[in-house]
Amino acid sequence: MVFAYVLGIFLALVIVAGAPMVLGFGSAALLPLLMGVDTYDLISITNWTIAGNKNIYLAIAFFIVAGNLMSEGKIAQRIYEFFAYFLGDKKSFLPICTLLTAAFYGMVSGSAIAVTAAIGTMCLPILTRIGYDKVYYTAVLASAGCLGMIIPPTSVALSTGGLTGANITDTYKLCMVIGLTLAASLIVCSLIHCRKEKNLDMDLILAEHSERKANGLWSTFTDSIWAMLSPIIILGSIFSGIFTANEAAAISVLYSALIAVYIYKTLTWKQVWEVILKSVKTIAPLCMVLAMANTFSFALPETGINEWVAGLLDNTTFSEPSILFLVTIIITSLTGFFMNAGNIIIPIMLPWAEQIGTNLEVWTTIMTATGSIALLTPPFGYGLMIMAPMAGISIGRLFKKVFPFWLMMTAIITVFAITPGLMTWAL
Repeated sequence: MVFAYVLGIFLALVIVAGAPMVLGFGSAALLPLLMGVDTYDLISITNWTIAGNKNIYLAIAFFIVAGNLMSEGKIAQRIYEFFAYFLGDKKSFLPICTLLTAAFYGMVSGSAIAVTAAIGTMCLPILTRIGYDKVYYTAVLASAGCLGMIIPPTSVALSTGGLTGANITDTYKLCMVIGLTLAASLIVCSLIHCRKEKNLDMDLILAEHSERKANGLWSTFTDSIWAMLSPIIILGSIFSGIFTANEAAAISVLYSALIAVYIYKTLTWKQVWEVILKSVKTIAPLCMVLAMANTFSFALPETGINEWVAGLLDNTTFSEPSILFLVTIIITSLTGFFMNAGNIIIPIMLPWAEQIGTNLEVWTTIMTATGSIALLTPPFGYGLMIMAPMAGISIGRLFKKVFPFWLMMTAIITVFAITPGLMTWAL
């Protein structure tokens, strides 16, 4: 266990120093070699590094590119106009249009940052112009942005599943259940709050809705149908087993590019290429971290952690999967205030999960959902960083409004963790 202590101290120093995690994982994997562990050699380390699920890396890359193409191609606006055509004439329903758009756009982009930026930029000015509570609905939209990391085709579930070894199709089905439940909870909160709104400009609401109606249902339908078909094609092909996740991801890139260039004409092929190049800056570091984390997970048995886990499980309290899920939620929630610790937590807790026969798809989903709502926690929550400047308020003030939503979403995820049957029916 001496090596375990050395490894723990080393990783703590890496985190405190703010060094990239790819450096931390890679260096940690070399420590046994430097300490003279007999079973270690450079050939083994190289094999471990390339032993990761390459299909997962490919699917992540494609979905990130597709999400960026959808964002740059202004797809969210078409989705919003579709929902607003039917629901935009009621004061309680207009915010619901934004939440439905966020959930649906999450099925298109697979990115929380893309959802937050697109929905916030488009919908917050609409809501504030009509008279909705700016700070409250900034918090709602920030919370809705997290759905992009939970609702498939989320790249977070792909990367987490790549480390846990979970079946991606089944994980996506479970993520869909939790994601839609969280979206429904935000809709209920919005409906309740709308009853308190007293300063709304109903004349403006009705005037804007009349303009939509003047365009006609057929015009709205034909303009939005291509955007609305995207999640049906992507998720339908995955859930039905027609395509694997990486095949569906490749199709989503082609589909996104074609409708942006030829249908909506919001991008040119030159701009598509620029989006792809920009996406590489996100893809390359992420895949490097995953490769090094995979190597790190192979190095962990040298620490004696497997024997420690076996001893821990002699206490039957820790042999229940629900305890593992609760510990995962607590650790991920606490570390989420400072960093995305999933890549560290998974290799350490995986022996525990395997020892007690945990449903890896459920565990991956719980980890994905809990890590996703960390976007709402300061000081590094991207959801707060994106939405606070849009509303012209401080991150601290926004977090006061966001915190109840974060608690609610954490509570919902905890309920699913304690009673997995609430989501495993989808399998």
